[in-house]
Amino acid sequence: MNNIGFKIVDKDEEVVFTILKEVQSQNCPLEIGLYGESQKVRSFCKTLDSPLNIHFNHIAYSLGEVEKYKTLFFKEIEIAKSLGADYGIHHMAKYPMTAQSGYQTALIKEVLERMQIVEDFALQQDFEVYIENTFESINFYQKVFYGLKERYTKKLNFCFDIGHAKVWSGDDFKSWMVFLSELKSLGFKLHFHLHANRGLIDEHLSLLEVNDMGFDGNDGVFSDLTYAQMFQEIQDTFPDERKIFEVKPHLAIENRDFVKQLLRTMKI
Repeated sequence: MNNIGFKIVDKDEEVVFTILKEVQSQNCPLEIGLYGESQKVRSFCKTLDSPLNIHFNHIAYSLGEVEKYKTLFFKEIEIAKSLGADYGIHHMAKYPMTAQSGYQTALIKEVLERMQIVEDFALQQDFEVYIENTFESINFYQKVFYGLKERYTKKLNFCFDIGHAKVWSGDDFKSWMVFLSELKSLGFKLHFHLHANRGLIDEHLSLLEVNDMGFDGNDGVFSDLTYAQMFQEIQDTFPDERKIFEVKPHLAIENRDFVKQLLRTMKI
């Protein structure tokens, strides 16, 4: 289970360096959010041999705006390469796109045109970009990725955020797992963001926190599995893909150890 790792976004360097030293000692994956981390943090990351990827600054711009923000996009790729990152995660849009059925054909056409620009820029920079699910349904992403397949894109892949899927997609966990397997069979690579919520808002809770709440994830809406069972199914189905816990940094290590223990217990 050494493909389970951490994301650092916190400005508290004491907390960040606790995580970084854990990454260094365990050689586990690390995701760095380019949202203003210090040069000291970046310098330390350059010394790591662990698998590493970045998350582009989705607060500043989205993939749909890459043509306008080309300079920033290229700069972040330059930073990523200097850190030793092998790919980056980004959001397609800052806000939900239209859900009106009459606009879907036009929407998919425009999205594919904008993702082609991302592909072209990524090819120029020889850097892979993983599109993270945010506000849209499986049906939307299915149309987009089949469209990308038809365009023979080489640098675009998919990041599955389980929290976003639960709150915003309208689809359940089982349907997402089928779709993820479908994407992999089409040749797209996968990355995972794991965290918990109650289905109401994107809370980014650790399993420690939901355990204290007395909620195990089985709500009969998103899934009839517990979070531990969902994470185990993800690990069993996609054993080689990178999984990153997006939880409060001060709980990150304890949460990772708690989840690993739960998964080991389920194997007994």
